[in-house]
Amino acid sequence: MATKKLTNLVPKGNTLVNLAMTMSPFAIALIKKAADNPEVWKKVQEQILRLVQHEGDTPEDMRQTIDALREQIGYLTESADDDAEAKQAETWGKQLEQLDRAAALLTAPGATRKQKKTLKKKIGILRAEILQAFIAEVDEDAQKDGTSGA
Repeated sequence: MATKKLTNLVPKGNTLVNLAMTMSPFAIALIKKAADNPEVWKKVQEQILRLVQHEGDTPEDMRQTIDALREQIGYLTESADDDAEAKQAETWGKQLEQLDRAAALLTAPGATRKQKKTLKKKIGILRAEILQAFIAEVDEDAQKDGTSGA
């Protein structure tokens, strides 16, 4: 079977490098697996594009990323197969609320570059965790539906 190229599917540059660096090898393997199934890959690609679209340092960019993550949390909550998955999605949702409030505070005068950088890093870590779970869940759901490309 020919291997699909994963290049040219998402924007290039520091944004994608930053996302890849925060992802585990397991998540990267999930992305490669998702690329084998057109339906799964389309959902994954859309979410990756949404997450890297607002990669700037401004509080508004951070809030846009948080909004994209909320959509993923919604999917994870609806698709949860057990209490552990539902609880994890709920925990992530609470963390996103805290990060969103922090981003809103950074719009006030006096917010430092260090505060923005710290918040952006926290969002990046959570983004990688949620994206990994999202990719795994989309793939799992596709396998249940019999649309797996494997």
